[in-house]
Amino acid sequence: NGYLLFLEGLITDITYLKQTEYALEKEKKILNQYLNAAASIFLIINKNHTIKLINQKGREILGYPQNEIIGKNWFHNCIPKKEKKELTQLFGQIISGVIEPPDIYENWVLAKGNRRKLIRWRNALLKDENGNITGLISSGLEVTEQVFAEQKLRESEEKNRAILQAMPDVVSIYDKKGTILEIHVPDDSSFRISKEELVGENITNLFFEEVGKKLKSIISKVIHNQEMATLELASSVADDTVIYESRLVPFNKNQVLSIARNITETNTLQSSLHLRNRALEAAGNGVIIVDAQQPDLPILYSNRAFSLITGYQPSEVLGENCRFLQKDDHLSLIHI
Repeated sequence: NGYLLFLEGLITDITYLKQTEYALEKEKKILNQYLNAAASIFLIINKNHTIKLINQKGREILGYPQNEIIGKNWFHNCIPKKEKKELTQLFGQIISGVIEPPDIYENWVLAKGNRRKLIRWRNALLKDENGNITGLISSGLEVTEQVFAEQKLRESEEKNRAILQAMPDVVSIYDKKGTILEIHVPDDSSFRISKEELVGENITNLFFEEVGKKLKSIISKVIHNQEMATLELASSVADDTVIYESRLVPFNKNQVLSIARNITETNTLQSSLHLRNRALEAAGNGVIIVDAQQPDLPILYSNRAFSLITGYQPSEVLGENCRFLQKDDHLSLIHI
């Protein structure tokens, strides 16, 4: 008559199965939390070039929400046109097993709004339970600013190197004890030892004892006061004495940068000029020197005897033509 007389059922214990599902779900949540908290990009690309997974950091760098990027073609949407063909071919060779994925690889990606970002990737193959390749898993760091900074650093180093090569000065870095840490010598052919041998030497071993002690004292003073100091010092170079004018400034912690210029020839010239001037001043005859390369032959120099003979002081004649001595006398001028 269609009445229900009894129910018959089958009961299966699925406790272990559910526990496994809960454990897997928990592990998945933990993994997602870890991936989203990571400071690097995590990306999975399927064999058909579609994006299977990208973490929060990746979405932030690329500028896409999850629903706009998952399932999209990685190469069509995120790789610049000029690099698309090359990277697509490389991916195909990796997925087919022709080549191993490069452990580290750098390439440009296109973020939303056509903004270029340089990413440094680490790569590994993704396989199923049978060992078949199903995709590529990559972790990446954005290195755009780092690469630009490295490029600027290289350019700066090249510029500094060019400046050093063009400088006629000896540039040295000393520690607080007077040991040479670095040195640039424009021409070490006249030095007793090479630049390589100079590094690590103490200044007390390179200069005359008194000069070495004085330089060491100046280095300590510069470090203590954190102020520039200047010093003239003499050094024995190739059986001759060379005079340097040094400027020492604080550099880094407990170090001093020194720029020393060879002023031997300048000092010699100045001494010669001083000796000549003394000789001219001591002469009994009146002497004037004019600039024959300038219009109207202006007077550059007059000695003491000239002032005694004519009564004109140097301040009255310098820059003048000597015709003023003739006044109304029209005798011919004699140019010496």
